[in-house]
This record gives sequence, C-alpha cells and structure tokens, in this order.
Amino acid sequence: MAEYSGFTTHTLDDKGRVAIPKPLLSSLLEDAGKSQELAITYGTDQRLYLIASRHLGNVFQQFLQSPFAAKKVADLQSFFFGTMHKCVADKQGRIMLPPHMIQYAKLGAEVTFVGAGNRVEIWSPAEWATNLSALNEQFSQAARDAYAHAVPTDGVSASQRKESK
Repeated sequence: MAEYSGFTTHTLDDKGRVAIPKPLLSSLLEDAGKSQELAITYGTDQRLYLIASRHLGNVFQQFLQSPFAAKKVADLQSFFFGTMHKCVADKQGRIMLPPHMIQYAKLGAEVTFVGAGNRVEIWSPAEWATNLSALNEQFSQAARDAYAHAVPTDGVSASQRKESK
C-alpha cells in the first residue's frame, strides 16, 4: 500500500467532479493496480476516505472477525460499506462525489485533499483548517512539554554547561 502525504485544495464543479491532485492520483492508481478502481466512503469528523478498492478485502476481513458481530461493529460496517462509492478517475484525473457525500463532508466549491499515511482524505477547506489548527496546537504543546523535560530545573542546558568549563 502506498504512503500518502501532503495537502492541497481543488475546485469541485457543479456536477460534483473534482480532480485528484496528481501526486496523490498517481500513487492511488499505482496502488489500485489494473482495475484502477477507487473507493470513497464516509470517514470520521465529516471527512471522506479515498482508497484503492483492492484494499477493501482487508478492511472487510477486519469487520468479519466474529460471525456474530456486536451491534457497534455491525453499525460501523453498515456505515463504512453502506456509504461507499466506487469509481474510476476519468482522463482528467477527476472523480465524481455523490450528493450524499458532498453533504456529509460539508463540501462547497472547493475540497481539500489530505494524504493521511494509508489513505487520502477529502475535507471541506474550512473543516481542514480548523482541524489543522487544533492539531498544530496539540503538536506545539507536546513539543513544549518535551522541551520542558529536556531543560534542567536550574535553567542551564547541557550545552551551556560544556561551554562554561
């Protein structure tokens, strides 16, 4: 499976078509193999997930670990597969997002594609900006916490001690 990274915003046309950014598209198509088939489904927090369809078998097997799945697992399976839309990008690298997906992800005239490791996510630019801001704050706080533990309580770093000797 390819590793996806980066983010960019593209225009969604009146018919619900959007061009997948070229770097993400080439990785998705390579990952899709001969069929070139992609799958889009509802993700968490009003984002959509975009993956190569050939990986759906692995996802399905994870859902089917138990023949008598608990209600939460059955509901998740219904949500994930029931909302799914399979497609093949056209010659311009565009896919069509069905109206229910556009509504779910709160998409307007633009969409933001986000490479998220093992999948591509599709966000409304405003939702992505809000999420990115929250993630930035979490990252910044974690970095500050890590740095606070690296500096001795007397405020003198190890490199400053070496310089004074």
